[in-house]
Amino acid sequence: MAHTYFGTTLLPFFGIHEPIADTGPTEASLLTITKKYMDFTFLTTSGKYLHFEFQSTDGGITDLRRFHVYEALLNYSSGRDVITYIIFTGGIEDAIYEYTCGINTYTTYPIYMEAKDADRILENLKAKNAKHEPLTEEDLAMLTLTPVMGSRFSKKHRIMEAVKLLKSDSSEKSAHAMAMLYAFAEKFITDSKDLEELKGVMLMTRLGQMIFDDGLEQGHEKGLAEGREEGREEGRNQIQALNLRLLDDNRLEDLKRAASDSVFCQQLLEEYGLLTPTK
Repeated sequence: MAHTYFGTTLLPFFGIHEPIADTGPTEASLLTITKKYMDFTFLTTSGKYLHFEFQSTDGGITDLRRFHVYEALLNYSSGRDVITYIIFTGGIEDAIYEYTCGINTYTTYPIYMEAKDADRILENLKAKNAKHEPLTEEDLAMLTLTPVMGSRFSKKHRIMEAVKLLKSDSSEKSAHAMAMLYAFAEKFITDSKDLEELKGVMLMTRLGQMIFDDGLEQGHEKGLAEGREEGREEGRNQIQALNLRLLDDNRLEDLKRAASDSVFCQQLLEEYGLLTPTK
């Protein structure tokens, strides 16, 4: 979902207006079965691949050699031209983007995000949200990219703030933006506790609300205050458990589908063994 959203919605933000025909592979296998993982690739309608890498540090020529391998393998396996863009974050404003090896010069296109002010964007969108004004597609795109822009705050803080703004929007485009933010969190948040905290905030989406409401309903059926509280607690536990399992298993499409399909949600709860036995 994040891959598709990046290609169809966010590319124009970087001044890239190539029509996208399909997503491209992000793995390239060598004869040794060593997998080289690329961040994003897209096959354009003109028949070439656009390859994207996000970098929060300037690895210099070492990183360029790695990207060159990715590009060469994809070119070799597909027979198509490959163009590599490096999106620099983390305060990088002037990085090495090409190097010479023998008679060949390998060149990439650098995109520097430090000049974009994430704090101003977040404040503007918070003000818009406070007025109950809907977020436009451009707003969602800008919000999604705040983790890789310049800021006084940590990436965790920016992702957290963006997620909070998205929680009030139940549209499909909002779900796509949420998926992109989750992808950024997986890539940039290295502290496991911070990542779990972010996951917890992301869980309270339409799916989480549905399971929570189901827990309330179970409590009302018992007709007792204790039953209502128990239903609430069961709902919260199911929210945390099911969503975490789906996110950990990278089942974002199933997470989205379960938000509007109660039968499928029930199947997922049964699949993971998360249903509370009836007393």
